[in-house]
Amino acid sequence: EELESFGLQLQLSHMADGYMVNFADCSEKLAVIVDGPAQFLNESHEPRGTSTLRDRQLCAMGWKVVTVPYFEWDPLRLLAGPRRMYLQELLSLACVRTPS
Repeated sequence: EELESFGLQLQLSHMADGYMVNFADCSEKLAVIVDGPAQFLNESHEPRGTSTLRDRQLCAMGWKVVTVPYFEWDPLRLLAGPRRMYLQELLSLACVRTPS
């Protein structure tokens, strides 16, 4: 819902070149991946090698990859304004144009 407010045409649980991603906008070749605790090493904020490889391979295949780590998203869950600003910043870093 929050991502759709940016005008993206999202598909839920999409297979992107062999990787399942949480959300995808195929016209933008945008993959949004929500990384939970299992994607990080031993309760740290260091991503597992499999997550890093996934992101690199998707990028190499032309996808813009946005990862949303659970430990950054969870504190924003009840704060609509900061949540939107956070997502807009992630999309901007991935070079995805969004309306202001």
